[in-house]
Amino acid sequence: MEDSGPSRENLTWTSEQMDYLVQLLVEQSRIPGMKSGGGLKSKAYTAIEKCMIDKFGPEFSKKKIKNKLKYSKPNLTVMKEILNTSGFGYDPINKCIEVDQQVWNDYIQQYPNRKKYRGPKLWRYFDEFAEVFGDSHALNERNRATQNTFQHSGQTISKYVSCVLRAICIMGKDFVNRPNDDVPTKIRRSKRFNPYFQVFSKL
Repeated sequence: MEDSGPSRENLTWTSEQMDYLVQLLVEQSRIPGMKSGGGLKSKAYTAIEKCMIDKFGPEFSKKKIKNKLKYSKPNLTVMKEILNTSGFGYDPINKCIEVDQQVWNDYIQQYPNRKKYRGPKLWRYFDEFAEVFGDSHALNERNRATQNTFQHSGQTISKYVSCVLRAICIMGKDFVNRPNDDVPTKIRRSKRFNPYFQVFSKL
């Protein structure tokens, strides 16, 4: 029998609740012995259920949690297929795919049911789900090292890195200049510095 809490089959999840669930999933996936067959063991979901109930109430049972996640692995499979397609890239800062519009139009003609993957909505937890469900895309060890260094979650670090990158792009117009005749010949021809000038010449 189910508990005596609310009997709604479907829950309307808030962003806070989903963020917390994903955080718990990642934490459990990093505990030795909690992963199995490209997912989490039952005892991991039991621990997640307890945390969700303690924070948000009795309706967040293991059954409801698994129901919420039932499309996560299929979506992840499609996302990996998209990224393995020529012309597609992934923007980890803005959580979305990078693709030329014409390439996307051609792709959608072949896969019309994948239009929903164009925007950032389904990619919001891509790195986290990739880690939880066994993919190496998220570069787990490096992410963990970064989080340990700064003592903040990956989500928080990503947020502020994004802010810094935007600031650099804005400031770059004032501080990044193309090479000109003012640069000494010795430096321009230096094997050490020449590659940087090659990059600037293509900007």
